[in-house]
Amino acid sequence: MPYSRHMASIVDTAPLVLNIGVVLGAAATMGFAARKLGLPSVIGYLATGLLVSPFTPGFVADNNQLALLADIGIVLLLFEVGIELDLRKICLLYTSPSPRD
Repeated sequence: MPYSRHMASIVDTAPLVLNIGVVLGAAATMGFAARKLGLPSVIGYLATGLLVSPFTPGFVADNNQLALLADIGIVLLLFEVGIELDLRKICLLYTSPSPRD
């Protein structure tokens, strides 16, 4: 009996693992393609989000799983933006005199 319960949990989690794998694979591919085109990898990640969203045709994950992936994606996007920021440039922007008309 414990074996059948274990198999049931695998069957329940398999679609989640598949969805995460497809989305992460697509995001990595699109991020790499964006970098090859001279664009930031975030553009590729955003394009992946558009491709797997329920509002466009193509691969669509379960809505609950998609909401989880969206939350994770927002956290990763904010993390990458934080890494890309240069505080010295921001400080120079606010300390430099503004042009007057």
